[in-house]
Order: sequence, then structure tokens, then C-alpha cells
Amino acid sequence: MHAENRSAWVWGEQRHLPGLVARERCDLLHSLANTGPLRGDAVRVTSIHDLIHRHEPDAHSRAATTFLRFLVPRVARSSARIIVPSRATQADVTALLGVDPGRVDVVPMGAGRVPDDAALDPAEVRARLGIGDGPVVFAWRRTRGHKNVAALLDALAAIPGERRPTLVAVGGGVGDALGKRAARLVVEQSLFVTGHVSSRRWLKGSDSGRSEYLRFAKAELRYRLSCPSIPAHIVN
Repeated sequence: MHAENRSAWVWGEQRHLPGLVARERCDLLHSLANTGPLRGDAVRVTSIHDLIHRHEPDAHSRAATTFLRFLVPRVARSSARIIVPSRATQADVTALLGVDPGRVDVVPMGAGRVPDDAALDPAEVRARLGIGDGPVVFAWRRTRGHKNVAALLDALAAIPGERRPTLVAVGGGVGDALGKRAARLVVEQSLFVTGHVSSRRWLKGSDSGRSEYLRFAKAELRYRLSCPSIPAHIVN
């Protein structure tokens, strides 16, 4: 099962995970990303980060949206506790999934850990990416349409040129559309889109490693700006 293949991940949760839990005699199973097995004897805790598939069904394929609308409510209702990152998501889980609010715990997300791989020379990284000497704002996995990078471009255009940072947008999706919007706003020189980078490459700190950006980025932006159930984080 390939962990970066979401379909395989969900299939593995239903097909293989209950047996593994029973074999290992687990008392507690924590599912980390919105979905989990629908059967099994262990007490289940599920982290539900957002309900994008309910707010914006076009964020996924039609098949994925239909399946998530079937699976997520059942997983939520069968979980002993649900962990969410914000009170907005808590309200969503209660209203849209029919879960007792007393079973939903709000645990805000942290900023992550300090990278432990060897640091590269920021000047070397800047030269390789061609992003100049000014401040850098790093946007993680934000080039999909529902991530609302367009709003960040609008904000860039409102910053005077001499103070404008470079926006590094990491992830696949609508890079061409972003480039066209940036050109219309005359901020194309302040946008760098990496394209898709796998989690394994980030973890290894390879050529487009996340930690390389964060070592000299002015800020890291996480999550989108448009959905009330998903908080926007700025990590300095």
C-alpha cells in the first residue's frame, strides 16, 4: 500500500487495518487524516482536519467526493473521540456529521519541528531557484484551486515593489492559471511555483526540500484563506 496514494490508503484502512489491530491486540487506534476503519474492537479516535468535500465538492473528483460523503460521517459517528484543529471544524463536525459536540476535542495545530537535516547555503538555494535576494514567503501545497493562492497574489500586488516578497507556492495543480493571474497583476517576477514534490523528497531535504525554504523564508503560510472551517496559519 502506497501511503501517498490516498485511494490505496483508504482501501488499506478498510481491508487490512482491522486485522492488524486485532493481531497486535491494540486497545486504541488513532486515525490521523479524516478517515478510518468502519469495524474493529479497538477504541477509535479520529482526527478530522476539515470537511472540504462538504463545503467545496469540486476540490475532489466526483467519485472521491461521493465516497467521502459516505465514509467520513460513519467513521466520525463510530469514533469514541474526534480531534479537530479549530472550533469552526468542531461546529462543522457537529452540524454536518451529526456528532455530539461533547465527543469533539479542539486541539490547535502546532508549527512543526525544527528541521534536523544539514543546512544548505541560502544563497545557493536562491540561485538554484532564481528567486533573488529579497524576502521569501513560503506557501505549502497551495497551488490547488481551493487553496486560494489567488488571494495571496492579490495581496502581493498590493505591496509596493521595493518591499514585495517572493511567493514560493509548492504543489501541483493550477500553476498555469496562477502564472496568468500573476501576469495580469504584474507580479509574475514575485511568484515561484515548484510543481508537485513528494513527501519523501521533503523529508529527505533533497533538491526542492521543504527545510531548505524554511531556513530563509520570512514566513510560512499554511491552509487556505477562504474556508471558515480551516484556519490560516502564518509561521514566522
